[in-house]
Amino acid sequence: MTRQKHIHKALLFCIVLLSSCAPSPSQLLAPGGTQRPGEKGVFGAHVFHAHVQVNITASAEIQVYYPSTRDGAFDTKAAPAPVVLFLQGGAVSVSRYNWLLQHLASRGHVVLAPQHILNAAILQGELSTAARQAYTQWVQTPTHLLHQASSSEPMTILMGHSLGGITGAKLYLKQKKYQGLAVLGSYILPEEPLTSHTSRVQGSILLLTGARDGVIIPQKTRDTFSRLSASAYLGLVEGMTHYDWCDEVTDAEQTTDTQPQRPTKEVRIPQRSCWIHGSKRSSHHPNSKNWSVSNATI
Repeated sequence: MTRQKHIHKALLFCIVLLSSCAPSPSQLLAPGGTQRPGEKGVFGAHVFHAHVQVNITASAEIQVYYPSTRDGAFDTKAAPAPVVLFLQGGAVSVSRYNWLLQHLASRGHVVLAPQHILNAAILQGELSTAARQAYTQWVQTPTHLLHQASSSEPMTILMGHSLGGITGAKLYLKQKKYQGLAVLGSYILPEEPLTSHTSRVQGSILLLTGARDGVIIPQKTRDTFSRLSASAYLGLVEGMTHYDWCDEVTDAEQTTDTQPQRPTKEVRIPQRSCWIHGSKRSSHHPNSKNWSVSNATI
């Protein structure tokens, strides 16, 4: 057996070993929402922390949000649950997106939110693969909390804010194992080729940004939308700034952004209702609408 195969087997063993630890979930939301746009869904939301092996020498933590019953079990009415792989913005910890990720869980999604080194997803692209591999092990393990969440190959959507959106777009365009992309307060770099998106049988891109974003101006998001020829949706949120996506905004962050006109909680309600300012569809993407707006952020 070659050295490379030995390393691969050792890495898979580490993933299984770390993933087999019993999670200790914490409740974030109780079941019983209205499911109306802008409000939490019918499921409860719990979160647990897990460690995954990134490579032979390094592991990392991911926060896992899931639709739950009142006692913390996975709510099987949400199965098969689509998976959202969330990539944080630069220098922003995953925990500061807690409001958004628990909201997604209450709407029936399992959310994998890796905590990247130096809070920069762009520095640790392999962590996304490690998180997916860990999740595959969980759903294949009968004793795991998420065993009934979905099949071993669930529909997986990449979602990223700011620098995480740029990084998520790179992954989505290079790897066809992802069925959708949500770019929040961000854009796709002009040099990124878009041919892999237009050639997909399934897959949608949702671009969602705030009208008062002072860090990544909305025009960059609009420019990305203009480059996309199919299965793309553009949403603009009036009054929303760049850091309205995050909790606990620092003074230093605020100085780089537009001054907010309304309290963040008020701005976030229409954000989750998703005002669509433009859409593009393709005849060879027959199922694109199923995910792109109704399930991604609402």
